[in-house]
Amino acid sequence: MDLPTKPGLGLIIDEDKVKEVAMEGLNWSNPNWENYDGTKAEW
Repeated sequence: MDLPTKPGLGLIIDEDKVKEVAMEGLNWSNPNWENYDGTKAEW
């Protein structure tokens, strides 16, 4: 494995893809977990 020659972690980010996916929005919500006695649980 060669040592990195550029600054950073050596990751190449497809910025156009990031912008495309960012436009789709996010449809996610926290799961609601309950303990055996009905109280809310943390994850």
